[in-house]
Amino acid sequence: AGWPDQTGMRALLIPILQKAGLDLLDLPEGLRVRDTATERFWFNYGQNPVEFEGRTFAPASVLREERVE
Repeated sequence: AGWPDQTGMRALLIPILQKAGLDLLDLPEGLRVRDTATERFWFNYGQNPVEFEGRTFAPASVLREERVE
């Protein structure tokens, strides 16, 4: 048993998740994403703006976007 730090946890979990065929997003602190069949919701729980993939999410904000597949 053990409790790895963030680097160890990533080294352990990323290969398992990739082998399972799951899409991975390496989100910055405070940013979360939830998908439905037709929409994606971005939540910034932090007190500061967060940048991810060329976009800036305002503090304590929610962004809704339609999914196109």
